[in-house]
Amino acid sequence: MREGYVFGLIKNHLSFLYAAVGAAFFVAPLGVHAMSSTSQIDTVQRLDTQPLMIRKGSGKQVFFTVEVADDIGEQRTGLMYRTALDAGEGMIFLYDQPRVIGMWMKNTLIPLDMIFMDQAGRVVNVHAQAEPGSLTSIRSRGLSVAVLEIKGGDAQALGLQAGDQVFHCHFGNFPCETTPAEAVPD
Repeated sequence: MREGYVFGLIKNHLSFLYAAVGAAFFVAPLGVHAMSSTSQIDTVQRLDTQPLMIRKGSGKQVFFTVEVADDIGEQRTGLMYRTALDAGEGMIFLYDQPRVIGMWMKNTLIPLDMIFMDQAGRVVNVHAQAEPGSLTSIRSRGLSVAVLEIKGGDAQALGLQAGDQVFHCHFGNFPCETTPAEAVPD
């Protein structure tokens, strides 16, 4: 009887050991994956920056430093995974030909205002407070060649609206002073 009891204990301990080892092999890869996802959020690739100015109908001028997304790869990533965007910062998406532009908020963690501009740099429309993570298409209300994304709520706070004039080198009405980018913690 004693022999059966000891054998039962050993069997239970071995079962526990097998379960623990199996869990370690199963959970460890999940932990590595989770860490790699977190590091993607903690460090994002910044793009080159340029100055941009908006002259409101009242004549008041508002200045931004914007990252420039002018190729398809940069435009696909945009401001994904950013955890913050300061006032006076943004990203401008530049296109060669006028078109109705559609944007979305996939993998975007913060609310954004989107300002759509025509070939002359005039604001076509402003979409305020785009919802983080939304796959809903946000479209320009006319032919556009650029979209400026800024911190959600800033367009309203600054009084930006359709008809305002944007000055940026893409429109040929502002100097093009590019500052090289580097990867920095967000």
